Amino acid sequence: EEGRDLARLNATLQYQIQELNSLKAQIDRLEDLFNLPSLPSYQAEVARIGRRDTHGWWQEITIVKGKNFEIPENAPVVFSDGVVGKVREVNLTTTVIDLITSPNIRLAAVFEGDKRPVLYQGMISGPFTGPKGSVLNVPTDIQINRDHPRRLVTSGLGGVFPAGLTIGWVQKLNASSDGLFQSGEVILSKDLNTIREIAILRKMESDG
Repeated sequence: EEGRDLARLNATLQYQIQELNSLKAQIDRLEDLFNLPSLPSYQAEVARIGRRDTHGWWQEITIVKGKNFEIPENAPVVFSDGVVGKVREVNLTTTVIDLITSPNIRLAAVFEGDKRPVLYQGMISGPFTGPKGSVLNVPTDIQINRDHPRRLVTSGLGGVFPAGLTIGWVQKLNASSDGLFQSGEVILSKDLNTIREIAILRKMESDG
């Protein structure tokens, strides 16, 4: 009897090991598909875009997943080129996402290779221009020009977006009127206008 119980236990453990290996492979595939850094405390929920509204003040997309897939409000949304936006409203079967171009989006960021936080804010683009935003409160000793653009990434501050996700690229900075800081335009991925699939990062609760 003890031998049979041990055999059953071994079979159960082997099944669980296979299940864990399958989940790890799926996570690796999603990280590779969306070019994500390793985010052990987040789980990605992939969804297709059902509706897009980028013609007015509300720069938003809608996906056909909602509370039925346990989509959390204010969750970060990403794709292969970096940040897409943030969940604004979760309904039963749909979710509304504010795009990173929306003026409602403000988040803490840093320039790659620099730890000092700056502020990113969405900006509505014209009908014949690519998606863009603005960066504010940039220290005056940071030098950027078109020959040497710098990548703007999430800082991890604020508890919404993980650190290191690409926001966009900055090619030029202008001094503020008081001379204390600089500001500039952030060039976002042109694929924001054509993406069909996104990933919502759902934060996993820690045991501690």
